[in-house]
Amino acid sequence: MAATTMTSRSQTFEAPGGTATWRTMNLASTTASLSGPEAASSFSAGATSWLKPTKTARADPSAFTRHDGAWSHPADPNRTYIGAWHNKIDRAMALSSLAELAAGQRRSRDEPPGQVRAAILDEVPFEPEPAPPPLSRADLARQIAVHRAQTKHSFARRREAGKPIEPPTAVRAADAVVPGWIPTGTDGHPVRHLSPPDESKLGRLEADLKRKFADSVTAPSLDLRQPRIDEMAEAQAVEFLRGNELFDKGDHLAALAEYEAALKVAALVPYVQLNRGNAFKALLRPVEAAACYQLCLDASPPRTEQQRLVHSLALLNLGLVREDEGRLQPAMQLYNAALALNPKCHLASKARGHMHVRNAQRLQASGVSKSVPPQYEMAFNMYGRTLDVDWQLPRVFRAGKLAVRMETRTAWNAEVYHFTSNLTCINGEYL
Repeated sequence: MAATTMTSRSQTFEAPGGTATWRTMNLASTTASLSGPEAASSFSAGATSWLKPTKTARADPSAFTRHDGAWSHPADPNRTYIGAWHNKIDRAMALSSLAELAAGQRRSRDEPPGQVRAAILDEVPFEPEPAPPPLSRADLARQIAVHRAQTKHSFARRREAGKPIEPPTAVRAADAVVPGWIPTGTDGHPVRHLSPPDESKLGRLEADLKRKFADSVTAPSLDLRQPRIDEMAEAQAVEFLRGNELFDKGDHLAALAEYEAALKVAALVPYVQLNRGNAFKALLRPVEAAACYQLCLDASPPRTEQQRLVHSLALLNLGLVREDEGRLQPAMQLYNAALALNPKCHLASKARGHMHVRNAQRLQASGVSKSVPPQYEMAFNMYGRTLDVDWQLPRVFRAGKLAVRMETRTAWNAEVYHFTSNLTCINGEYL
């Protein structure tokens, strides 16, 4: 009998059937030699008794296939049926030696050598259970009667608890859409509850919709805003505002034509004359520009605060024209007069600063270097005075029904004062 060299190692563990000892065999070691029966006794039935409770699925044995020594079913190929293999392993270990079984020589001690082990492996893991016989007519009627009794008992318990599945027949008859009509089955019992629609809810919904529609139709509406051209005509400022728009677009000749038409409104004469002078200055016509500024001064004598402000603006624009003509002394006098009437006339202080800088440059070019620092110092003071003025704040004048706003524009080479208005709200509510 062939002997197998193995190393035995014991390990004790808790199993469902009690404490068992499992001996692990190492075929690669030569520390001990065990015969077949001795090796088989190491895998005793007690060591594997915890596998016996494992249940085997009930299925057709012919549908099982063997793959790598394990039985599996096509519906669940990953599942191995351990319970059937347990009987095979116990029988194989009890009837043959481990070496002969490994070599496939014997199935049992009584069988002659040479019988392969396939006889055990090819056995069907279990026998299929026979199908239960069909019920007889009497048994089937008995089960139906039991089921009906259980159903009636359940309905009776729901009625006792106050939670019936269907309301009583009398209540349903009163709530039916057609009086007296109740759907019933062959046995006369109602089969379905017919709930009538809630007419009161529909009525409330219809009344609510009518009320909302009436409110939306009869809601008070605001009057439409008066057209802008009508507002301009009412304020008699159509030509004046149109001339400002043309001036901003660079069409100064067309702007002059509109300003000529706007002179018919007496309240707008000072403002129109100032804008006319700006248009002439932009066209490089200083004589006409100076004449328009002088007419603005005549139309707004410095009596009231508003007239003094308009007078100072016209003096500044006229001083710029005199400076363009090369008349520096009259220009300086006009700047000083503008600042005397209106200390916040920032363009006048700015123009004086520019004039001092140009004087310093001319003095330095002519060789009079001692007079240069004072000119720069005066220019610095004028620029600081300009920065102290909040020129970005709107300054508004009232010209009849029109609110005129003071702004600045560039005419040729200098920044001048210009009068305009808010086209979207000419009455001055939003400046």
